[in-house]
Amino acid sequence: MSYAPLMYEAMVGRLGTAVAAEDYAAYSSAERRGFADSLSCTGCQQPAYFIREARNGRAACFGARPHLDNCELASTSTEDGGSAALPSEEPRLTSKDEFVLRPIDTGAVRHVKNDPNGVPGSGRARRYSATGVGGTSTPSMGLNVLLRRLVREPSFRESKAKLVLPDDTRGTIRKYCVEVIDADLSFADKRRLYWGTIRFANDDGGGGLWLNLGRRGAPALHLSSDVASELIERHSLEEAEELQGSAFMGYLHLRKSRTSDRLFLFPEDLDWFALRLPDEDPI
Repeated sequence: MSYAPLMYEAMVGRLGTAVAAEDYAAYSSAERRGFADSLSCTGCQQPAYFIREARNGRAACFGARPHLDNCELASTSTEDGGSAALPSEEPRLTSKDEFVLRPIDTGAVRHVKNDPNGVPGSGRARRYSATGVGGTSTPSMGLNVLLRRLVREPSFRESKAKLVLPDDTRGTIRKYCVEVIDADLSFADKRRLYWGTIRFANDDGGGGLWLNLGRRGAPALHLSSDVASELIERHSLEEAEELQGSAFMGYLHLRKSRTSDRLFLFPEDLDWFALRLPDEDPI
């Protein structure tokens, strides 16, 4: 069974009308960048994003994550047009469960000792042993698996199962996995597993990228030129626009501007930054 997005049109606020994805794709890249922050779902008016035609033949479309409850466009569909819930691929967790969090591309866990007042990324790393008291072994969970479950299973976001984080912090999924649309000033300078959806990308003028994660007030995510290049190469992308609609997660500090209340995320280590492209999950 395959799943297909239902959003083949979106409201373009700057034009004051709904536009079909096929027509939107015909706009120039510059025009699409100008419209990107005004896209919204025609069903629930939540912020939306444009996803180009895929190399596998999937047509251009729009997406919105999350939709409001009961939005008719929030469901997935089967090839025959019927609706279906996503199958559960993982067991349900309880408050007694505990997992060591792994990076995305290796089974070796590097737990990092950080100075909360120091320069981001300056912590010292060491290899973590998953052996607990009495020689018992603690199960592990990869960052990409954690992100997949957060995207696909709304109930999982409230899980009280515990994670052992890269700096040896222990906390529940419910507390430490923070969706960026919920990250306000109370999270400033706090390190959490921030996750969400990339709405659109803009060049920073120096080879890096600014990624928009929601309406005004939501944190912005900045990729330096080196990190942006590595991320695009790692996922075999042709250009930054292909990031739109991707889900992401990073174990990051949320930084506040010195001159305003704006909030920012600055990924530096892509081993601790998961990205799931639009075709990997319901849109």
